[in-house]
Amino acid sequence: MSRQCRLLIYLPLSPYLREWAVHALGSPVRFPRGSYEHALLGRHLSRPPRGADPQLPRPDAVAVEVPVLRGKPMEVYNYLPRAGRSLLREAVLRLFVIDLWSSLSWAILRPSLGEAIEEWCRSRGIAPEHREAVRRRFYRIRSRYNDMGLTIGRRYRLKSCNPGG
Repeated sequence: MSRQCRLLIYLPLSPYLREWAVHALGSPVRFPRGSYEHALLGRHLSRPPRGADPQLPRPDAVAVEVPVLRGKPMEVYNYLPRAGRSLLREAVLRLFVIDLWSSLSWAILRPSLGEAIEEWCRSRGIAPEHREAVRRRFYRIRSRYNDMGLTIGRRYRLKSCNPGG
């Protein structure tokens, strides 16, 4: 099937996730065959319910190409129900977190972590006004590890056990 003949669904995402997804996966977003996201679409794409309004572009949504699936012609199976949208949003977020964490792990112990996050956002097409949300997400992840006793990104000095000082 040619690229000219494609159907799109629209997935609402937060601004920085939209920018990251378009930069990483193209516009419209295309998930690679064999990926978890592609499999989610294969499992959840269905026939539109009777009387359902067509899914139209929205400013808070990213366009996602309906993949060619064996046994599910895209002309018929082009509706992503609420549960499928929710799972796909979660999968895109997880993919983003994997990219963020694996790309910035080298910078965790450096004093310039904020600058590294800023550069990462720039390289991923994330607008300056959304970089603070990415930074907060990164720090929340690190904090969750710390809450579980896995200290990542802090330097500790051994305290002297000498009672005299």
